Amino acid sequence: MSKLIVTLLSFFFAISAFAKINPDINYYTTRSDHFAIHHTLEQKQLAKEVAAIAESIYPKLQKKLNWTPTDTIHLVLDDANDYSNGIARVIPQNHITLYPTPPLTLNTLENTNHYLYFLIEHELTHAFHIEKSKGIPAIAQKILGRNQYFFPASLNPRWIVEGLATHYETHKEENTGRGISATYQALFRDEYLNGFKRLDQINQFTIRTLPAGLTRYLYGVFFIDYLAQTYGEDKITEWVENYSSYSIPYQINNNAQAVFGKDLFQLYDDFIVERSQFYKNQIAQIKKTGLSKTKQLSNIPIESQFVANQHYLYAIKSDAKSKSELLQIDKAGNATSLMPLDTTITLNQATADHLIITKKDVCDQYRNRYGIYRYQLKTNKLEAITQCGRHPYAIELADKQFIAVQLNNGNTTLVKLNTKGKFKQTITHKDNNTRFGQLALSPNKKRLAVSTWHKQTGWGIEQYDLQTQQWLKPVNNPSAAFFPSYQSDNVLLSSADNTGIYNIYRNQKIISNVVVAAFNPVAFNKQIFFTSYKNGLFFLTELQNTSQIIDPLTILNTEFIPKKAIPTTTTSEAE
Repeated sequence: MSKLIVTLLSFFFAISAFAKINPDINYYTTRSDHFAIHHTLEQKQLAKEVAAIAESIYPKLQKKLNWTPTDTIHLVLDDANDYSNGIARVIPQNHITLYPTPPLTLNTLENTNHYLYFLIEHELTHAFHIEKSKGIPAIAQKILGRNQYFFPASLNPRWIVEGLATHYETHKEENTGRGISATYQALFRDEYLNGFKRLDQINQFTIRTLPAGLTRYLYGVFFIDYLAQTYGEDKITEWVENYSSYSIPYQINNNAQAVFGKDLFQLYDDFIVERSQFYKNQIAQIKKTGLSKTKQLSNIPIESQFVANQHYLYAIKSDAKSKSELLQIDKAGNATSLMPLDTTITLNQATADHLIITKKDVCDQYRNRYGIYRYQLKTNKLEAITQCGRHPYAIELADKQFIAVQLNNGNTTLVKLNTKGKFKQTITHKDNNTRFGQLALSPNKKRLAVSTWHKQTGWGIEQYDLQTQQWLKPVNNPSAAFFPSYQSDNVLLSSADNTGIYNIYRNQKIISNVVVAAFNPVAFNKQIFFTSYKNGLFFLTELQNTSQIIDPLTILNTEFIPKKAIPTTTTSEAE
């Protein structure tokens, strides 16, 4: 499950965690009313943006949590690593490390209209929530110092801490945040189908059952959202307020009883009943249209993204138990292991004799960054093209040059590299704030499909004409679209959530109807394959009836469709 789950797990934080900062880099400080932002000279403008965002969030959290932090909050910008993350702690001071690299694919962090705002809001919630101490704990801090046991919220179960931050990052009126994303709904729908976890399971600090560390975010946000809808947002504030003065740790049941009139076990049981009824109704609505006929090709769990050439499918085994492996899979589902993997790898492209992959390199003790590699299928050899070049996605062109996504300080650019991986030119877009993600090359090698993000429209698919060097008219999807690939020169496949559920699209027509989700469609052996999600894992699956065209309005009623994803009825398909 690795690629998605690695990203999901990356948001797990520990109060005592310390980020590694390179001591040889000069850091500067930009100050605002409530924050000190520590950054490199190159990040000066980014620091100003972070300060403005943080200051805009500060009074909102003051009101929501009825708390003003006791001192300046320190924010450190660390662009050394190619992942989206944040770490908050209150000991020995209020300190947050922000990794500004934005999410570039579907990984549960994609449902934002401003990644930095989303990240800062989540981590600041932790800072406010965990530091909030009144009564005896506050007096103890003044006498004995900032000890974890004098911060009552720090001793809450992790799923409550993360659930609150994820709840506050979610803005339903804007359809942003994980609490309203189609990805989270898919994951929790799968939990319903497999049987929701018991309260004692999610209360554990280390959760080993899938989806492992993600569990605290998933269950936490939906539980707190249930409490807010059932009892009101003011009760969430009161819940936090009461616990901040408890001098005896772990009184979560007493606190729940005092605020909601029920202990945590009763509240959790009520929540499970409500969610079960919700998903029962939702799945019944999905099935009314008729589910797509599908066939799981292999029982080997894989990562969400795979590629194919004329003869084989290539995927990364990922079962959350054993070491990952690069697999070659034939049309019958028989898998051959090509090599073991010890780092994060993305499969970008498969040709007749090699694969183009991007691999996260350990550049030094402070930096982990993506590089482009060519994997030779005959010799099983890896050839580095741009080691540590900060290229998370790349495609090899007909002339052996490359188009790649370039990362730098929270920004992405689309660049052309020569055959040796050296920079050649930047491919510009009329929207200077475009974020670039996954790439696909048309069979005739004349077009490039690009997953792009725009502030007003979010994630979608655009095409770039390699001959005229012009952007073509965007594929019109009213909601998030990812995983572009070509079935033919003029037929583009993708996975989009226009109905509130990720399904397969051929150009602008829905051609699948599944209960949980369908990701990463790839044409192979005259069929379309995708990754299905089941029991917390991804599996390679064949879509057997590709001529089926789904009317999106029949899949779900408006109760289950995100506000900005209002689909239009389609009854025919022209390719």
